[in-house]
Amino acid sequence: MTAQASKKTEFIKNVEKKTVLLSVAPLFLTILAPAFYLMGLSYHQAYLYQFGVSSNAFPLSLTDAYVNAYYACVFYCIDFLNIFKQDGIWIWLAFTFIGIVLFVFSVHKLTKGKAGSLKLPADVTKAINKLNTDENSLTFSLHFVSNEMLSAMKVALAIFAFIFFWIGVTLMGTFKGQDIVQQSKTDYLEKGCFISATTQLSNCHTIIDSQNNTINQGLLITVDGNRYALFTREGSSIQELPSGYKLHRQFSSQSAKEKGTSDKPLPSPVDD
Repeated sequence: MTAQASKKTEFIKNVEKKTVLLSVAPLFLTILAPAFYLMGLSYHQAYLYQFGVSSNAFPLSLTDAYVNAYYACVFYCIDFLNIFKQDGIWIWLAFTFIGIVLFVFSVHKLTKGKAGSLKLPADVTKAINKLNTDENSLTFSLHFVSNEMLSAMKVALAIFAFIFFWIGVTLMGTFKGQDIVQQSKTDYLEKGCFISATTQLSNCHTIIDSQNNTINQGLLITVDGNRYALFTREGSSIQELPSGYKLHRQFSSQSAKEKGTSDKPLPSPVDD
């Protein structure tokens, strides 16, 4: 009977834990869903703004907002992982870990067995006893006011943390959108259209009409329906896509050894 009762108690505890998780999960998703949407929206707005394009010209759907948030998180993860590629980072982490271990070991060694042996003088103990809130009205008043102020500070900190969370989510999307655009714009203005040595793809898109005539070439900002935004050396422009259009992005089939490690410039576009 004892074993059965123990199993029953353990089963009840497991059910209670899962019930708590199920009750907390909707609340967590309620906060996480709008946070990801806000990150994706701020990423979209910052991305277009850096190209000089209004976000009103290309409204963002709910699905695209979550996709943008996903990419923003992926880019941040890549940036974080790149930290571990730096020279000497593992040596620094190893010495930091050893230093923390030695510090904790030293503190534990010095304080071990000495906490209970510490005795205060009789006069000090008597003065502390006089500060008992049950015997001293002034101390009781100070204690009461301090507790109320501490409670108010906790509420203020909770509000600040809530506001900081939403501002932080917005800034994360904004900064990453700006960073992506600045890098691509700088590469384009310095090198023009080129085939990346890493992806073997051109950084530019070419818009071709139904007659295989090249309409335009540059950094493709976005496409929405029958309109597109393109960045060239003259700036950004929003234009209508021709009927039967094609978007072409050149790919180099050369192997890494054949193409080398530097980016390969593309010739100026010509009509086919």
